[in-house]
Amino acid sequence: MSTPIEPPDPQLRASDSDRRGTADRLARALAAGELSPDEHADRAATAAAARTRGELAALTKDLAADSAPEELSWQQRAAAPAPYDRPRRHRVGELASGWRSWAGTAVLLTVIWGVASVATGHLTAYWPVWPLALWGAGLIISGIRGPRNDD
Repeated sequence: MSTPIEPPDPQLRASDSDRRGTADRLARALAAGELSPDEHADRAATAAAARTRGELAALTKDLAADSAPEELSWQQRAAAPAPYDRPRRHRVGELASGWRSWAGTAVLLTVIWGVASVATGHLTAYWPVWPLALWGAGLIISGIRGPRNDD
């Protein structure tokens, strides 16, 4: 007699693989017409931020039984978004967070530069321009290029 397999504990932390699996399932549900594009975007964003397996399971529990990706027609596969593509608002939030960090560091470095200038009695060259320029260039490039696929 075989032992029944118990479902995973919903309180266990979700792994990146768990989140990708849920994103794949949501993409197939979108391609099959079970989800609207807006609902898919909302659920995909929630899946990307999920911390537990229970949160991920709640995103797909109202969907019909999953069909294998090979059973989808080529039109349905073409209509489905890339399974690992994060919603645009999530990418915008990451960029905004990067720029907020940059601005906070710019203020801190400028204060250090100002205090050092006052302490020495003469205005020194604005040295914070170098780290801020390099960091800003990196943020601009990442904003233009978009997210990496291995995130």
